[in-house]
Amino acid sequence: MFEDRPKFRVYGTYAGQAFPDTLLEGLSTRLQGAAPEDWARVEVYVNTRRMQRRLAELFLQGPARLMPKFHLVTDLAHDPLLTDLPMPVPTLKRRLEIAQLVRKLIQRVEGLAPASAVFDLTNSLAGLMDEMQGEGIAPDVIEGLDISDFSGHWERALQFISIVQRYFEGGEAPDEEARQRASVLALTQRWQENPPDHPILVAGSTGSRGTTFHLMTAVAGLPQGAVVLPGFDFDITGFDFDISGFPDLTSTFQDLISTFQDLISTFQDLISTSAFDFDRFSELPILKRLISTFFLL
Repeated sequence: MFEDRPKFRVYGTYAGQAFPDTLLEGLSTRLQGAAPEDWARVEVYVNTRRMQRRLAELFLQGPARLMPKFHLVTDLAHDPLLTDLPMPVPTLKRRLEIAQLVRKLIQRVEGLAPASAVFDLTNSLAGLMDEMQGEGIAPDVIEGLDISDFSGHWERALQFISIVQRYFEGGEAPDEEARQRASVLALTQRWQENPPDHPILVAGSTGSRGTTFHLMTAVAGLPQGAVVLPGFDFDITGFDFDISGFPDLTSTFQDLISTFQDLISTFQDLISTSAFDFDRFSELPILKRLISTFFLL
């Protein structure tokens, strides 16, 4: 489906384009005249269930052809074949466990927090755990940070982090983020050892989480892999890219990146030489292209 290139393959779509429609249009252009089974060999990873359903709905509108495999990125956490880890613990069950730990800590340490704050603190702590597991950051890394200027607040924060230490040590059933990361690392390692020869795409994600970013960089480097980014500004100039050392970059994406332009800015700060090959996944008429530009103003 894609021409052989030595570079990482990354495409973009214009702002204002209906992303699912544009994605299928680009696939149709590249698979024009292909055998029916070629469509069935295509795998597309998307970032929301709504996108997955919409792609299936559009595809079923015709013409008649075999449907590609539309996967949800986060479904990798529930794949039983990618890792030996147990299935992830239900989110509610884990939150209730953390709430009990938080309540005991508040009762044990006088003046730490009011009893009424248990569930708010639980939600915050669970959210922090998700980010740490998604980025592959252990609690001892956090404890080693030098935050002397905020020592009082930091000490209180470390007390809360310490009570969930056991969930990072492998003795407990994993959370969804932990199993997601283990699954993605196992899958990308498998691809590295035996690169698949069929098309694999990651579409619609900006790589704001370290695990997803790792998946995207792995897919972009496959023989028939590609990343399709939403809302890309093709008029941006002066950015050079090189992700030859991408395993070391995942820890830098700790802040939420809301748009691809933010992601480019982060890349610009980290990477100096060019290896990406950006292109339009689907062409846009000049009038619609001008309208798209207004979405970026």
